[in-house]
Amino acid sequence: MTILGKKGGDTADNAVDGAKSSPTAGHGGLSNPRPLLDEARITALKNAMSQAHFRAAFDCIPHESARILNQIKAAIARGDLDGTRRGAHSLNGMAANIGAERLAALARDIEVGSPTIEAASGRLAHLEQVLEETCVVVAEIA
Repeated sequence: MTILGKKGGDTADNAVDGAKSSPTAGHGGLSNPRPLLDEARITALKNAMSQAHFRAAFDCIPHESARILNQIKAAIARGDLDGTRRGAHSLNGMAANIGAERLAALARDIEVGSPTIEAASGRLAHLEQVLEETCVVVAEIA
């Protein structure tokens, strides 16, 4: 699985734990070239703020992302496509800000690529899986 990657797709040797990662980890075994986190974005964020601010920003990600995910789940349970899209939009923005490319892409797919609540619901399990993987890596970075 690709965990950290550089822009441009050079991701094979950039896993957080130092192990080789496979660029083919995704929904249904399909290739997903997006890394969990963009290494260049993480480096830029580290360089732009103090270590304490960086840690504080990244420490809140698991809680905040879980809160947003719960909003998305609740909206799906209500059959509220607009609410689902608003939640996905929030998750997309948060993920994009920290360089969580795969999570941002999946959230964006729910936001703009789900014509029905059923389509959004069908994407939820994959979103949850990638969110969990992202939070594990974020915890290691912070």
